[in-house]
Amino acid sequence: MVSLGRMRIEDARTTKERQSGVALLRKAASLGEWAAPHFLGRVAEDECDYENMEKWYLLSVRHGDFTSAYRYAQFLLNKMSRRLNQKGVLVLRLALSRPATRDSSIYALLAKCYLSGEGVKKNRAMALKLLRRAARNDPESARLVKILMKRGTHSAARVT
Repeated sequence: MVSLGRMRIEDARTTKERQSGVALLRKAASLGEWAAPHFLGRVAEDECDYENMEKWYLLSVRHGDFTSAYRYAQFLLNKMSRRLNQKGVLVLRLALSRPATRDSSIYALLAKCYLSGEGVKKNRAMALKLLRRAARNDPESARLVKILMKRGTHSAARVT
C-alpha cells in the first residue's frame, strides 16, 4: 500500500491523483505500516505544512526510521533559530534512544552539533565520543576523529 501511495504521488499529473496517493499513505499509516509516516512527512514538507511534517516524522522516528530522524533534524538545524536548533538536537537524541535508529549518520550529525555549538553548548569531549561511535561505520567520521585528536577544537570545527 505504501509503494502504491508513493507511486501515485510521484507520478501524479493532477491534484486528485496526488490526493489519492496521500489517502493510501494515511490508510497504510493507520494500519501500522512503518514506512507510511516517513512519506507522509515528506508530503507535508513539500507542502510547507510544518506542523504535520513534525507529526509524521516524529511518529516515524518512534517506529525506528532513522531516515526521518536525520531528515527532520537536518531541517531544524538548518534554521536560523536557536529554539529550532535545540529541537533538532532533541530529535537526534530521540533517534539514538531507539536501537533501530542508531545509525552512524545520526551520531555524526549530533557530534557536529556539539563541535559547533548548534542547539547545544559546545563540548569537544561529547563530540569525540559521538564521532567515535559513528566512525565504526563511517570513514568520514573516522577522519574527523583523527583530525580532532591531532589538532585543537578550532581546526576541527572548520573541517566540518
